[in-house]
Amino acid sequence: MKLFRDLNLRSVVIISGITAISLVANADEATPDTLVSAITGKDATSWADLQRYGLKIGGWATAGINYNTDNAPDNSNGPMSMTDRSNEFNLYQLDLFIEKVVTKGKNWGVGGRFDYMFGTDTRYTQATGNWDTHLMNPNSYYNMALPQAYLEVFAPVGNGLNGKFGHFYTIIGYESVPSALNFFSSHTYSFKSSPFTTTGALFNYTINDQWNVNLGAITGPDNFNRDIGAWSQMSGINWANAETGTALSFSIMPLIARPQYGILLCNI
Repeated sequence: MKLFRDLNLRSVVIISGITAISLVANADEATPDTLVSAITGKDATSWADLQRYGLKIGGWATAGINYNTDNAPDNSNGPMSMTDRSNEFNLYQLDLFIEKVVTKGKNWGVGGRFDYMFGTDTRYTQATGNWDTHLMNPNSYYNMALPQAYLEVFAPVGNGLNGKFGHFYTIIGYESVPSALNFFSSHTYSFKSSPFTTTGALFNYTINDQWNVNLGAITGPDNFNRDIGAWSQMSGINWANAETGTALSFSIMPLIARPQYGILLCNI
């Protein structure tokens, strides 16, 4: 109940998010259509001659300013997580990545992804343990994170078995850490209690055209190697109707104290 006493319900927060730049380069696209491509006439992947290896590089930058009518003395919009600084302009996320997308077909495929993120949102995406919590001063509003660094393998077993190994975003929850995947730049209060990243192994198996399942062994939410022996599991099931665009996803992550789960129903 203390949370509700600390939260002044008369406060009105107006948030404006700006996607400033998109550097995503797709080697399969014949005509580059990103900002970098529009300026230079070349996609970012071709600069380093990465196309021959099936690699692509990209990223995004998201910035914004929001106003809190209560004029909090510490410029905090707590208990919000991410975009939590009021009355000042902030760079929320500057994300750069390199990725090799796994080809799913009749043969084995190997890929992976590495993300580097800088900005005010990164304080919430760091993992406890010896990973990215000490890259910068932990008391700074601006920080750095390495939210994803994983190897991905596809095995032509049955209808297709896919595995991720390393550090990656969780499958729990409706909202996403990458700002480009969210409709609004602001977040709900429930997002604060959601797990953001996980470390371990996550497998996905395709049952048919509509159903697929996830099963993973992880070190817990937002944790890299602290209490490395306290392993948990993260699993879920997904359903999608290609004709109507309706999709349903249910996932769960049991913890020692209580389970965390996420459910999503959407019509695309």
